[in-house]
Parts: sequence; C-alpha cells; structure tokens
Amino acid sequence: MSRSRFPSPRMRRLVAVSVALALAACAGQTPVRTSSGVQVPPPCNAALCNITQNTWQYHIDPRHCQGTCVMDNKSVFVAGHCGSLANAVAFCQTLMGRADCLATQQPGTRVAYTATLAATVGTNRNNVCNNTDRGTVIYDTGTGQVVTQFPGDP
Repeated sequence: MSRSRFPSPRMRRLVAVSVALALAACAGQTPVRTSSGVQVPPPCNAALCNITQNTWQYHIDPRHCQGTCVMDNKSVFVAGHCGSLANAVAFCQTLMGRADCLATQQPGTRVAYTATLAATVGTNRNNVCNNTDRGTVIYDTGTGQVVTQFPGDP
C-alpha cells in the first residue's frame, strides 16, 4: 500500500481553518472565535493606538506617570513616556511595532500586547519595582481603544 503525498482530508480542513483564522485576525481587530470557543487575538500590527483624552487624563497619566511604583499594584513610566497624550501614543506605537510583540487574549474583548523595548521604560510592579524594558498595552477590541498601558508585564 503506497502512501499519498497529500494530507488526509481532516488535516487539509485543519490547515484551512488555521489559515482562515490567521487571515481573519490580520484583517480585523476583533478576536476570532473558533468552533471550540477559543479566542484568537488580533496580532500587534492590527491593533490601533487609539488612546482617548479621558483615558490619558484620568487613568494613564495619574496612575502610571505620577507618583511612585507600588509593588503588586502600580507600575510607573519614566518621564519620557509621560507628559502628554502624544507621548502615550508614541509609546503604544513603538511597542506595537516591536518584532517580539506578543498578543494575549484577556477576559472579554481585551487583549494584552507586551514587548521588550530598547531602553528602560519604567518600574515594574511585578518585579519589586525594579527598572524594566518591557511594556504592555491593554486594548479593547470591542471599542477599538487602548484601555491602559504600563511598564512591565500584565
């Protein structure tokens, strides 16, 4: 009995579904839900750095730019990533453009995008408030907006 060079019909369907999921994730910003219920988050280059003035003014700036790091509670950026909404957007765009940017599905429609940047970005609450070159952007695929961003890992 000779073996066929072509994969089995089941394998061809699995490959087709995988390719379709990958293409759908690249084309849009909404997580794709597979037939098994698993969400596939959009890749880093598909998310927009949509940060509203309210998100900047009432969350990112007061929580992650002012004050000091609090272990297991609050990470704080170095001054270069603070000061204005434009600086916050620039941080987001830099992180999303990194080759090692990793998208991780969070509860609901949120996705955590995490990457290592070229220099210290702030102090990390998960690392006893030591300096870190890692950063995270939390993006809501339902609203198409950045919810928060901070130094370190989620």
